Amino acid sequence: MFEGVKQFHISPPPEHSDSVIYGASLLIEDELIYWGDDSSWSPKKNIDYGVSWISSKRLRWRDVSSWIGEKMRYGVISED
Repeated sequence: MFEGVKQFHISPPPEHSDSVIYGASLLIEDELIYWGDDSSWSPKKNIDYGVSWISSKRLRWRDVSSWIGEKMRYGVISED
């Protein structure tokens, strides 16, 4: 969970490509936490393709390893 969000940029994937995040960056610069959906991204690096990223004052997460298993946690909800 990002707290004290300062800025974010959402970039949709190119047409005919998936939305899977294969790598990510997690950095601390100038007292802000940065997360980007590309392993080579940084806030000071200019790249020529779309990267989604967020900067915030704080970041925390929780372990949800127990969610891994047979039960589907995502997908289309069928309406009966």
